[in-house]
Amino acid sequence: MVHIVNQMTNITTHFEGVRKLEQSKSADVTSPPLFQSWTLDEFCLISGQLDTMYQQEIKLKQSVVEDIAHQTSRDVLMTYMAMWLHQPYLEDRQHLLLQSMLLETGWTEPS
Repeated sequence: MVHIVNQMTNITTHFEGVRKLEQSKSADVTSPPLFQSWTLDEFCLISGQLDTMYQQEIKLKQSVVEDIAHQTSRDVLMTYMAMWLHQPYLEDRQHLLLQSMLLETGWTEPS
């Protein structure tokens, strides 16, 4: 999961860099759009939201991993297991947002 979080952070950084590049270009120069229907700002917003979700989830998982071996209470262990499996920081819309980004960039075909 650390690898996924690092990739999402890199993607967000790249989108922010492209957005800054687009903003710094002269207003006289017209260039073709980068994506089908989304603006670059939408990509930056969505990738930032996904990055935040993944960052929070990895922090939770790291905390659980660091503390689980020291617990003797069954209740605490069950709580850790529930947090690990439920992934509370990954919202339900996370899959939709990620799939929408992939579809918009042409990485996947519509189903």
